[in-house]
Amino acid sequence: MGVSNCRPTPQTEGANALFENWRQARGVRPMPTRADLAAGELQRLMPRIQVFEVIGGGERFFTRAAGAATHNGYDPTGSFWDEVPFGTERIHVQSVLKDVVTNREPCIRPHEIQEGGESRPVEEVLLPLSTDGASVNMILRGLFER
Repeated sequence: MGVSNCRPTPQTEGANALFENWRQARGVRPMPTRADLAAGELQRLMPRIQVFEVIGGGERFFTRAAGAATHNGYDPTGSFWDEVPFGTERIHVQSVLKDVVTNREPCIRPHEIQEGGESRPVEEVLLPLSTDGASVNMILRGLFER
């Protein structure tokens, strides 16, 4: 994989379900479209998923949807990610989203989210989506407890 610290396969049940949905929707293409994903499975996982629209080839990321388990009391839905009040988490997410846009490959890796002075270990899954099969126009990000 092109993105640093990424694994080829998930290790948690939820991350695996999201990845398999993406993989099956992709088929033989490099990336599926958002419409290709199985809505029923995504609905079940939605509390742990964020959907980002890629703006300007990865210059900015607009949060289309954010499940309740992906943020700590602040709903970033409808916001540009570089404007959310998440400090180091904002910087981390922007960096990994840019990597996924550049490499056009999934990224699955362990991550630590800081909430209220405590660290929460999660498995982070970032999956590129494309309407033209070549450029990333959306990214699914899932956060699943380890």
